Order: sequence, then C-alpha cells, then structure tokens
Amino acid sequence: RNHKWEWLVMPCVECKELAARWRCDDCHDVYCKQCYGFIHLKGARQSHRAQALSWYTQQMHENFELLCHENAARQQSSGGQRGATARRQQEERLALLVQKCWRGRVGRLAGLELLRTRRRALRQAWAQRKQDDVARRHWRYRLLDEVGLAPSLASDTKPEAVLRSIPKWSRPTAVRLLEQNVGEAPKNNPKALIPRGFNVGPTAALRRQAALGARWLPGTASTGPGRRFVSTTRDLTQL
Repeated sequence: RNHKWEWLVMPCVECKELAARWRCDDCHDVYCKQCYGFIHLKGARQSHRAQALSWYTQQMHENFELLCHENAARQQSSGGQRGATARRQQEERLALLVQKCWRGRVGRLAGLELLRTRRRALRQAWAQRKQDDVARRHWRYRLLDEVGLAPSLASDTKPEAVLRSIPKWSRPTAVRLLEQNVGEAPKNNPKALIPRGFNVGPTAALRRQAALGARWLPGTASTGPGRRFVSTTRDLTQL
C-alpha cells in the first residue's frame, strides 16, 4: 500500500535517507554524519564550523534559514550604507581637491599679475629716480636745497619730502627729533610693527614738526564739539 508519510526531523540534504546530525554554519545545510564528513573532507570546507543536532525539525530549519536571510539582508544594508558613506567621503575629497587646484591656479595667476605690477612700478620708479637725479645734481637745485626752497620731485622719498622744506643746516636736529617718533599699533592687528620715525603721521605733519623743531607726543588725542578737554590714549603727565 502507498502510505503517506513525512519526516519528523530534517533529512540529510545529500543522501535523503538518514536524519540530519550536523548543521554547517557556513553552508547553511544539514547532513548526516557520513555525508558531512565526505563533503567537508578537503578544500576550503575543512575550515567550516558545524553544530551537532539532536532533534531538528523542518520548522526549526525554516526558522534557521529565515534568520540567515535576515542577517544577510542586514549586512547588505549596512554594507550599502557604509559604501554610500565611503562614496560620499570620496566625492567630498575629490571636490576639495578640485577646489584646491582651482583656487591655487587663480591665486597663482593673481600673484603673477601682482608681481608684474610691482616690478613694473619698481622699474618706473628707478627710471624716474635716474631722471630726477640729473635735476638734483644741477647747481641751481643744490643752491635752493641749501636754504630749503628746492622744488619737489616725483622720485622723492618721504624723508626727502619732509626735510626739503627746512634749511640744510637744520636737518640733523630735525632728523634726531623725527627719529624719536613712536606711533600706535593698529587695533585690528595687534601683531603689526609699531610705526616709528618717518613712518609716523602724514608728510604734512612731519614737515610742520621739522620746521618747528617739536617732538611727536605718543598716542592719539580726540575731542568733540562743545568739549573743553582732550582725551588721550597715553598718560602725558610724566612727559
């Protein structure tokens, strides 16, 4: 008679004759003792891990396969997220590299143009100085320079422009006073060098100081409409 029957436990996936006694955690299959030993006899399968089974039903195997699928899907999802993160980081690095190269190129072109402009200005200043030196060597200019009446020239430096307005015999004293000038450091750049000497104040103020033989007081002073006193940034009572 053809009786209907079904396995109470999972059979071996290879021989289909004996009950499963071993489950391979890497193959996700179940084997009897003989088939497991034959399948995992050589090759990379020798390193597979297996668990011994006592009572292993179809439902238990389905639950095991479902768990394996969920773990695989979870790993694939996390791997996809890691891959997306890695791609995004790679894209950001490439974008930064492109920006760096572009900004470097723009900065290089701007720097070269600035160098050309300054070199052109230096050449023009040198040529103007050579041209004005001819006038400085003329006897009429030297005579006027002795008494502080020489005309201004385009290539005059700031000390020359300041000292031209006073006689030549008074210039050593004026230079000594002007070199004692001390200015204020810029508020927006405290690390900047403090201006000294001829670098303190405009040319007109230095000319007036040289003509009067006065001293440049340190600090700055400020006042306002209707005020009868002046505020200073330095204590001048000890001067």
